[in-house]
Amino acid sequence: RTANSLTLGLVEQLEHSKHISRIEIDIKEPASTRQLAQWDETNFPYQLPDDIRELFMVTNGFQIKIRSKRRRIAQLIGSIRAPSLSGITRLPPAPGLPKSERTEVDQQASCTPAASSSD
Repeated sequence: RTANSLTLGLVEQLEHSKHISRIEIDIKEPASTRQLAQWDETNFPYQLPDDIRELFMVTNGFQIKIRSKRRRIAQLIGSIRAPSLSGITRLPPAPGLPKSERTEVDQQASCTPAASSSD
């Protein structure tokens, strides 16, 4: 898949803009079935939604940086980033949320943020 399909046509539109001087694209290889299975095991009982799982089977993250030339200097004006599978973790329950409003799983599960990676 191309960056254009991952961004629903945005990259192509930006490439035709007179205000954009450069677009940097870094698309990672797809996540392996082993990586997906490991995520499932680590984050049980939580599951990735089907559309997110399908995205990881296409790419294990991507980043697009958009630069505009202004006064002969290319400046970063925006970026789009989809984290790698290792960057997807369960959020802790909202602070102050009464236990009666937490799900049974949230009440039983411990919440450990994922270690940051250089993906």
